[in-house]
Amino acid sequence: MRKRTVFSLLVALMALVALTGNCTPLAAPAQASIHLHDMVQAPSRQVRLSDIATVHGGSSQVLGLVLVATLSRPGQPVRIDAARIVQMIERQQPALAGRFAMTGAASVSVVLASEPPSGVVRNQRVMAQSRIGAILVEKPMVARSEGRPGQSVRVIDLQSAFIHQATVVAQQRVELK
Repeated sequence: MRKRTVFSLLVALMALVALTGNCTPLAAPAQASIHLHDMVQAPSRQVRLSDIATVHGGSSQVLGLVLVATLSRPGQPVRIDAARIVQMIERQQPALAGRFAMTGAASVSVVLASEPPSGVVRNQRVMAQSRIGAILVEKPMVARSEGRPGQSVRVIDLQSAFIHQATVVAQQRVELK
C-alpha cells in the first residue's frame, strides 16, 4: 500500500511539472569566492582578475586568468565595477557563470605602474639573440607579446616578417628558441 502511494505522488508530481513546464534546477553551489580590492597598482597593461582581487576556491586558477581590462596610460586610474567583472568572467569562462561569490568593494580603481617593466612589452623593439655553438648572433626584432624574464614571448623579424618564439632574458632582450 505504501509503495503505491509514493508511486502515485511521484506520477502526480511529474504530471504537474509536465503541465506547467516549470522545472527550475537547483543552483550549483559557489565554487570560488572573489574578494574585490578597492585600489590596485597593476603590474602590466593587461589587468587580470588575480591583479585586482583575492580569489579562493576550486576554480581560482582559471578565474585568476580572466582578463578584466586593458590599461592605456601609466598613472591614469581606471575604475572597474563589480558588474563589469562578472560580465567578463561569464564571457570568458561561461562554465563558471554563477559559480562564484563576490565580496569586497563595489568597484576597483586600477592604476598602471609608471615604472618600466623588467622584461618586454608588446610592440617594443627588442634585441634577439641566438647561440650557434660558441657564436652569439644578435638581431633587432619587435615583441608581439608581453613577458618577464623566463617567460616565452613572440617576436617578429622585421626583414622577413617571420614570427619566432623567444624567451625573455632581460629588459628588451630575448633569446630565440
